[in-house]
Amino acid sequence: MDTKISDIILRNISKSFNGVKIISNLSLEIPVGAKVAVTGKSGAGKSTLVNMLMGFILPDNGNITLLRMDVNEKNMDKIRENLSWVPQELNIDVRYVRDLLLLPFGYNKNKNINPSEKTIIHALDMFGLKEEILSKYVSEISGGEKQRVFLASSSLLKRKICFLDEPTSGLDSDSKRKVIKYFLNECASTVVAVTHDQEWMDNSNIKIDLNNNDVEGK
Repeated sequence: MDTKISDIILRNISKSFNGVKIISNLSLEIPVGAKVAVTGKSGAGKSTLVNMLMGFILPDNGNITLLRMDVNEKNMDKIRENLSWVPQELNIDVRYVRDLLLLPFGYNKNKNINPSEKTIIHALDMFGLKEEILSKYVSEISGGEKQRVFLASSSLLKRKICFLDEPTSGLDSDSKRKVIKYFLNECASTVVAVTHDQEWMDNSNIKIDLNNNDVEGK
């Protein structure tokens, strides 16, 4: 595959902790705009892989390239300007939902992004949330609503690569369909999701099964 059209390239990466090999000689090229599902049992290396892709930890062996830049300390600030990350759980001390939604835009690297009110309302609607939720206290909304607020916030950033951790966990079927519709069908970004959701896996272009160090593409 031509590296010019690959957002993510892994070359024989391995990682061990306390003498236990978590990931062994994994190689993969992920094209621009691909939708990737990362699956595996607990301890199989899902979080380890994502943390290596985001530069939080480095592989013991091998090389990772994101957006045609090697993942290393020198390049990470530039690389992260093009990434978004939605963890499964995130405890943030803000009072109102609007503040929660717009929190990323307070960081220096995002100061040039100013979503309009119309754009914000559209993002909420994509994930089945009403405009009125913005004026609610964070403590008033459910866990599923909070999760969708984080996902809406990620959509407003419009990063080149989006990492998601169990994005449909705990959502009802209607909310799950909306999340899948956006990230797997409408979103132009390359999306890498840690997931156990069969529907998400079935609708992804690439499936990485870390139980067997296996990669399937379609």
